[in-house]
Amino acid sequence: MTKILIVKLSSLGDIVHTLPMVLNLKKAYPESEIHWLVTRSFANILKNVRQIDKIHFFERDRWRGMKNTISNLSEICALLKTLKQENYDIVIDYQGLFRSGLATFATRAPRRIGFQNAREFAYLAYNERVLPKSIHAIDKNAELTTKVTNQPCIIQFPEIINLKNKAKSLKITDNKNYIALLPGARWDSKRWPIENFLALTQLLPNENFLLLGSKAEQPLEEYFSAQQNTTSLIGKTSLSELAAILQQTKIAICNDSGPMHLAVAVNTPVIALFGPTDSKKTGPYGDQNFVLQANVPCHPCRNKVCKKKDWCMKKITPQQVVDIIHDLQQ
Repeated sequence: MTKILIVKLSSLGDIVHTLPMVLNLKKAYPESEIHWLVTRSFANILKNVRQIDKIHFFERDRWRGMKNTISNLSEICALLKTLKQENYDIVIDYQGLFRSGLATFATRAPRRIGFQNAREFAYLAYNERVLPKSIHAIDKNAELTTKVTNQPCIIQFPEIINLKNKAKSLKITDNKNYIALLPGARWDSKRWPIENFLALTQLLPNENFLLLGSKAEQPLEEYFSAQQNTTSLIGKTSLSELAAILQQTKIAICNDSGPMHLAVAVNTPVIALFGPTDSKKTGPYGDQNFVLQANVPCHPCRNKVCKKKDWCMKKITPQQVVDIIHDLQQ
């Protein structure tokens, strides 16, 4: 039996980008045991993937920063010792940062594979390296996987939804054909104005909309309080439940965010609203998805905050989104 460890700690979108690799590894090594090292807050997405045999937790929230690293050094060392004792045959670092490289090196696995251009000197942890030629993050991961398996990599997402969450999602959607709205994003500059999301619900009064997001987005609910065609579940779902609900919606309209990639993983068509980031690198993967991005000379700037009054996300109009929705429904 071949023991394989996937090292991908965060974030949600990056973890989703790595999910198809599990199926390819299992195909190449059908008798393998696959483990995954991940930040605890994202583990729920992995727990329903039947091809993953074990999950190790990297406590990023408690270990973040030099002070917390020092105070929790014994826990960190215990994790590294546990990883070494697993006696992995293959360890693949899809993250490419110092902390993931450290975990990879600590395993002392005979095959430690990662990106040649990994940041923060993580590449020093690997004894096999790949210099990616692809642009999109999923395709880069596929190159790394091909190095391991010596087989072409097929991009297919594993099942990430259990029966309990599926039943709950069916009860929530109640046979209505909802369009999911996900107005959140980690950067201010990535967020389409909430007024535009509201205008969208007003332009399509005969559609049913489902407002989704984390507790951090709960203040946005007040914008839709008078909209009879909009139901809010913001802050009321776990990641696993969010995935199940997204699977039941007919379209998901999202900023560049982790939930956008989650919608792709459950095969829901996505209309992605892009601003400061490059959709060619991290856009929704697949032919059924659409990207709206303003044509501005400063793109992609990757600035987390934009000081321009008429910034790129504001240039995307609700009518543009409506036109794509109509195209999808024809």
